Amino acid sequence: DAVKRKWSKKIYIFPSFRQSFVDRSGSDIVGMTGQGEVVLSSPILSDPFYIYCYKLESNRFTRVRIQGLEGFKRNKVYTSIVYAENLKLMTE
Repeated sequence: DAVKRKWSKKIYIFPSFRQSFVDRSGSDIVGMTGQGEVVLSSPILSDPFYIYCYKLESNRFTRVRIQGLEGFKRNKVYTSIVYAENLKLMTE
């Protein structure tokens, strides 16, 4: 609560089979969407490359395949959940 300057705390635990998946894939938590999804991504490029969204309220995982990275030779990936459709506004 911002007015009372009181912090809240919630702890979410991945279900055991999903936790083992996250451990095996080496995925990192890269952020949280405005819809309450935790976004996970591997820091290493793979083919195919996926990001994963974990919806806290419904306890559901969604896997999203990212296409168009096949030609890249570097193996490090930096994933950001910030999206800008029109960068022109930044230069005005």
